[in-house]
Amino acid sequence: MSMFSSWPIRTSSRASDFNGITVIATESAFLFTVCFVFLASYIAERSGISRPSRANLNTSTLGRPAADSRKRPVCLYKDGRGYMPVNGVIAELGIVGADEFRDGNVAPAYDVLSFFKETIKCLPEEVKEIETRLDGAYYNHELIKYLKKEKITFTITGKLSPSIMEWIHCIPESSWKPVHRITARGKEETGKEWAEMPWTSAAGTRRTMRERMLRTIVTRKKSYQWELFQGEHTEAVEKDRYEVIETNKDWEGENLIKWHYERGGSIEHVHDRVKNDLAGHVLPCGNFGANAAWWRLRCIAWNIVRAIQLHALPETFRDCHLKRLRFYLFCIAGRVIKHARQIILKLTHGHPSFEMYREARRKIAELVFT
Repeated sequence: MSMFSSWPIRTSSRASDFNGITVIATESAFLFTVCFVFLASYIAERSGISRPSRANLNTSTLGRPAADSRKRPVCLYKDGRGYMPVNGVIAELGIVGADEFRDGNVAPAYDVLSFFKETIKCLPEEVKEIETRLDGAYYNHELIKYLKKEKITFTITGKLSPSIMEWIHCIPESSWKPVHRITARGKEETGKEWAEMPWTSAAGTRRTMRERMLRTIVTRKKSYQWELFQGEHTEAVEKDRYEVIETNKDWEGENLIKWHYERGGSIEHVHDRVKNDLAGHVLPCGNFGANAAWWRLRCIAWNIVRAIQLHALPETFRDCHLKRLRFYLFCIAGRVIKHARQIILKLTHGHPSFEMYREARRKIAELVFT
């Protein structure tokens, strides 16, 4: 049976205009094919395990300075000029499910609902439970309403509005609990504290306020001796740092905070590989469309590399940089011979990579695309 039989490939294209700024998103069938058809379906079928029923989606925006100034891109919301690509990552596999290439002055919060829906399209029908960890750019009422309607569990970094800060300052000191981390010496305090409070924005009717009600977790990092940094004639202002996490999960608060912060260990890892290992940060020209194609190709290349890491290579190469793969696999001395409709790779006798090459080739050759 074909491995594609029950994994539909969806393609669509979308172009919208945002204050004169063109935002182009073209969903590539090949990107989705490499994403889950090649990885999840094949690995599940060959290893004898059931297909994944749960997926953890992480999305993030990263500013990318432009490498060419012949046609100067627009300013980033931070310093410099460049572009603002967005990636949606499936955390369990570390692969890119969807990408969107944007101009640098497009706000990260722009049209987040549409992009999230496009990311979900890469998931197979067997996935029944979806979890997502989102940063503050995705704190959008329409998106939250959609997540609740589709029964998707989520954590989103909330906004520190003046009204919510008033509620935070009303939390009694006895309600704050320490956030710990696990070390070789056991549990240690991180210097952060957390508390839970009921909160919803006051806009709309009571019914809409109840519908928007979410579980709110507040973290606080106290700044000690902050008064030393105040001037002689300035009013002393306490510099405690607060963060708000909105969620519909029922986990214990400390575990929920740790799980939410772990998003940086998944999507930022993929950003690093695409930008640095695959030269995604070196854009080829000043043309928007060409740079968008370049970024898409980097994402596809990373998914192929990730597929090889997960399926064809030993465990020690599961999370390595491409630099290590280059030294051990791609750039070793050998001779390629074409004879009798066969391609033969000759390596030095006793080469340490020989067995790895042979095993990887055997596993890749088992793929049958019919």
